[in-house]
Amino acid sequence: MRFLFPLLLSLLSFNVLGGDLYWYDDDRRVLIHERSYDATLDVYVYRFGGSSHAPKRRLTGNIIVKFSDAPGTDSLANFQARYAVTLLKRLRIGSGYYLFSTVDRESSLDIANRIYLDDKVRFAYPYWLTLRK
Repeated sequence: MRFLFPLLLSLLSFNVLGGDLYWYDDDRRVLIHERSYDATLDVYVYRFGGSSHAPKRRLTGNIIVKFSDAPGTDSLANFQARYAVTLLKRLRIGSGYYLFSTVDRESSLDIANRIYLDDKVRFAYPYWLTLRK
């Protein structure tokens, strides 16, 4: 019974649920072609490519954010409160890169898309985990 509701949701088209699912990869909007529930993993899995051979991925619940300018402590606190995210760490790959966590995996897709639209942010995207076939 626990798996029935997620399974039914995955069978519905994205348009019935309010539009296509997507995420932003820099300035490119990436359409998610498939979302299905994997009962063995107890998570939703996603495919970006139209091919059945495209790798399956799952959301980790984390978001990578690149700020336009390095934020101060107060700015980071306000940012976390505005988007209901928690700072995990500053990434050492350059200036202004941060890793945030969300309350749950599935909300990270929507939150990353909302953060992407913030004018203080250069980009934001969910941290995906690619699954083995």
